[in-house]
Amino acid sequence: MESPNSNDALNQDNPSPQVRSPFSDSKASIGVPRAAFSTRGLIWGAVITLAVVIIAGIAIFSMGLFFNPLRTLREFPAQEYYDNHATLQGTRYRSNLTITGQIGWKNDLGRLVNCTSGDGKSPLVVLIPAKFDSIPMEAGEHFQAELLVAEGGLIKVNFLRPK
Repeated sequence: MESPNSNDALNQDNPSPQVRSPFSDSKASIGVPRAAFSTRGLIWGAVITLAVVIIAGIAIFSMGLFFNPLRTLREFPAQEYYDNHATLQGTRYRSNLTITGQIGWKNDLGRLVNCTSGDGKSPLVVLIPAKFDSIPMEAGEHFQAELLVAEGGLIKVNFLRPK
């Protein structure tokens, strides 16, 4: 038998009334208002959208920079070319060319063009192959080019695009 002082006996014989808070039926006063929640969501959405746009912009800029075929080439050393073109023979360079005039054109060979190199002070004569005949060239136009110093000091253009 159990003693009358056990907890089960007390609960069954003399049920105690449940303690209830006087605030249990009222609405909570510490809650996130609906308007504040939606504003916070809009702010987070705007921040995430801005981050995606910035990352996309950096990626597009980087692709243009990283996929530039001229980025790894050294700038054309005009003074070294003038001093001794034979030492540069067979080497490729990049240059920003400004067309100053055309010397001649031959159907299968291309154009012989007078231009200035990147600094604007170094006049050069370059051979632009016939594969670039579709690019219009007028005096004063600017181009980015890959130059190859060929046999005899002839400067040939391997790659050409408007600047």
